[in-house]
Amino acid sequence: MPLDSLHGLYLDEPKDLYSAENQLLKALPKMAKKASASELKAAFTEHLEVTRTQVGRLEQIFTALKTSPKGKKCKAMEGLIAEGQEVLEEGDRQSLIQR
Repeated sequence: MPLDSLHGLYLDEPKDLYSAENQLLKALPKMAKKASASELKAAFTEHLEVTRTQVGRLEQIFTALKTSPKGKKCKAMEGLIAEGQEVLEEGDRQSLIQR
């Protein structure tokens, strides 16, 4: 739906959120696995559960609107996850150097 209407914008933003939350569903388990601090691992795990709840709520919204949540990719979340991946890779390199 084009963004030349209020309805288009109304559907576009939740699709962006849906994409962001689903990207997080894939990234958070990897981040939790790589975390060495127990508090950080717990925070990632807790956030994963919150994210699952958010995805479920968004799916309910799209069901009520009788529309698909697909079709939008949240580029901001994609960038944040890429940055996080770089940090994880740097941590892996550092631990190899210290061995």
